[in-house]
This record gives sequence, structure tokens and C-alpha cells, in this order.
Amino acid sequence: EHIGLRMRGFPPGNDNDAIVGTGDGPDYVLASSTNLSKYNEWRNISFVTDKKLFNTTLRWNGNDAVMAPNGSNLAMSISLGDSAASGGGIGSTDNFGNLGYPITMAKCDFAEIIVYDTVLSSDDRSAVEEYLKDKYFTKMIQDIPIAGLQLWLKSDAGIAANNGRVSKWMDQSGNGNDAVETDTSRQPVLVNNELNGKPVISFDGINDRLGFTGSKKMSQISVFAVLKYKAPDVNSDAVGSVFTFGPGGTYNASEHLGLRMRGFPPGNDNDAVVGNGDGPDWVLATSTNLSKYNEWRNISIVTDDSLFNTTLRWNGKDAFMEPGGTNLPMSVSLGDSAAGGGGIGSTDNFGNLPFPVTMAKCDFAELIVYDTVLSNKDRLTLEKYLNDKYNITITGIEDSKSESIPAQFTLYQNYPNPFNPSTTIRYSLPKAAFVTLKVYDILGREVATLVNEQKPAGNYKIKFNAANLSSGVYFYRITTGNFVSTKKFIILK
Repeated sequence: EHIGLRMRGFPPGNDNDAIVGTGDGPDYVLASSTNLSKYNEWRNISFVTDKKLFNTTLRWNGNDAVMAPNGSNLAMSISLGDSAASGGGIGSTDNFGNLGYPITMAKCDFAEIIVYDTVLSSDDRSAVEEYLKDKYFTKMIQDIPIAGLQLWLKSDAGIAANNGRVSKWMDQSGNGNDAVETDTSRQPVLVNNELNGKPVISFDGINDRLGFTGSKKMSQISVFAVLKYKAPDVNSDAVGSVFTFGPGGTYNASEHLGLRMRGFPPGNDNDAVVGNGDGPDWVLATSTNLSKYNEWRNISIVTDDSLFNTTLRWNGKDAFMEPGGTNLPMSVSLGDSAAGGGGIGSTDNFGNLPFPVTMAKCDFAELIVYDTVLSNKDRLTLEKYLNDKYNITITGIEDSKSESIPAQFTLYQNYPNPFNPSTTIRYSLPKAAFVTLKVYDILGREVATLVNEQKPAGNYKIKFNAANLSSGVYFYRITTGNFVSTKKFIILK
């Protein structure tokens, strides 16, 4: 009258068991396959039993498990549970006092469970498996490149929280590299509906942290993050550690990598330090408004083999990189199995940091890490995915570049026109140039600077948000060396 699924996990590569039937009692079917019930990884499992226990098959992620029957081939006549909900269920089985094996509850997460009272055809079974695969695996990662993906934390999935305090941020890459904190006094806060209708995780800048559990060494790293660096409660000039990578214990430049930021008033050059902070080995990223306080940033960092081969981009802009110290080769893990090394938030677990231990007061929406250097195309794909998802418009613009080289300097008419509140402006550069693109009102007064920096050759488009401007006629002008062009647009509210 009863049937259940029990699982036992072992390290990767070992044969793992799943038991269908009455468990370790006299009547069961043992399903065995490499990595079948490996801990902390998502599984798309189906099992079918046809009238008798031994007529059971089990599949996981499209793989057939080897089935070994034991005991009696009992005829099956089973309900899901009972009207009092005191029988079958998900989780604890301590309501059954006579189980023929020790009562061990499965610590597990569930996304979906589907039950039929018939044996599906092979085609129908495959169709259900494909439905679940598309819903939870394929479509989950179709928006971003997969090769080299090590960590994917996003605030709209995989959050374990109690009373708003986050104890685990579960890795969506399938690698099990979760970020965790067991001490409730140090757990960050989940804030709902904060960014484009999505939640974010807020770190207090005092001792909040989530420690990374991934321990694979990486000599190439590509990092993408959506974060807000917030003004600290004290010492407004403080440099805050937003995140760090590397194992616990002694912090050293060749095994650890971090991002530290310092905010200044709007319009100033702001610094972001990649490496081991203000110590002997780092790369200083400098750009106007790069780490301005209290505004959301779409940041990407790529480090190729050694520290000085680091680039940083924010909201589609390249930061100026200035190396300092030693160009160390990189062999960096996300953290360690005890979550005692790298993480988001507080770095007070590293007692030997070569700079004052200042925690970044920050909010995080998403963090993606690869163990490879992505192509420029893939990097732009990631930046666009994050920009579209979170609708980040910091300075009123989004500036992106295509990879073809145009034949001449051109400023195109914006579209749409008239508009409210956003429009797109395109321009082309046949060679590298210092570009200034500004907006003026009908009286010739400057109302916005959209571009004011060196740009490589290419085709560019800018999304200009005029939410703060009133209706009327405006002009936009591009200046690149000897090329000057002006066009008109209309804001109609």
C-alpha cells in the first residue's frame, strides 16, 4: 500500500543509490547510477511502476538507472496519502512509526512534482521530461553563455531566508557553489520589489556576509554583477570590499581577488580597485561616476591569467585601468567548502588584509562568474541580459557598440521622435576618437552630456532617458576632432 523514493548522495563520480519501494526493508528496487543522487545538484527524475514493484524504472536527467530488485515482487495498490494528510507526503516520514529502516528525513528542495495513475508511453514520458528540462534547466540558462559558467546567483531564484534574513543564496549554474552564512546575526536582508520589480539582497556594511563554497581554482575569470554601492554610515571616503574570491586563511595576492569601491559626488572620477586592495598588487579602475554612491551598476570584470590583464566595464563603459605592484599569476577559487574564504560583504574573516578592513554597504541583484575569458560578443551578451532584466538607466543613457567598422563619421536621427521619455541615438566612428555628445535646449543651454570620452572605432547607440526634462524642442550635437554634427528632437509629454 506504500511506495517511496529514498536517496543517498556520495562524492561526484561515484555510483549513487536511489531506493524505490519500502526503503531498506524487505521489498524494494535499488536504482544505481553514477551521480544519480549526488548532493546539492538539481535532478529531473522520473520513475514508473507498472502494477508490481519490480516493474519499476527510474531515469534522471535523461539517463537510465540500473535497477536491482530485492524481496517480493508485490502487487501495488497505492494512494497519494489520505484525507487527513497524515500518510504520504514530501519530507519527514516520522508519521510512520513502523518503518523497517531508520527514520532519516531528506533535506531537499522541490520545484515540481507530477503524478499519473497510468504507465505513460515512452514518448509521453520523454515529453514530460523535456517539459521539465526546458522549464528548469535549458530555458533557465538560455539567455547567457554556458561554457565555463561556475557561479550564478540571482535574487529572484534560490533564496533561503527566514524572517527576511538570507542564510543561503543557491547557485543556479548547477555546480552547487552556493553562498551561505549560518550565523543569523551576520545574514544579509532580502528586500522585495526593489529593482525593476525584483528582490535584492542588502548587506549592512558592518558584518553581513555570504561566503562562497566553490573551491575550483581559476586562472581566468569573468565576473558580471548588478549591484548598488551605498554610502557608508561613517567615513564617506571609505573604500569598501564588495566581494572577494579565494580560500579561507591567509589572504594573499596570487590566490585572492576582490573588488573594492569608493564613491564620490556625481561628476568626479571614482575608483574601483581590483586585486588585493590598497596593498602592493592591484589594478585601479578609474572613471567618472564609476562607483558613485546609491546608484545601480551593471559591472563586468575580466582577468586573464595575471592581475594586470584586467579590464572593467560599467553600464557599457570602459574604465581606465592603472596597474600597481606586481603582475602576479592568478589561481583563484570562489571560496572554500567551509564558506570561510571569499564572499559578498564583510571581509573580517581575513585577519591579515593589507588594507583597513572596511565592509561595503551594498545591495546585490545578480552575480555571474566564469572560469574563462569570454569573447567580446559574449561579454556584451551578458551585459545586455543584465541591463534588459533590471532596466538600469543610471545617467539616463545606455551606450553600446557593435563590432563592424563604419566607413565614415555619422550622427543619425534619433528614434522614436517625438518621444516620451526615452529615445535611441546612433553614431558611427571609422576610427578611434575622443567623442563628445551633448544635448541642448532651444536657448542653447547644455542640459545633458551623453558621451565625453575616448571611443574605439565602431557603431554606437545610446538610449537617452529624458524623464527629467520638460516637453519641447532640443538639439543634440556630436564633436569628434574635425567632425561636428547637430540634429533636433522633440520631447512630447
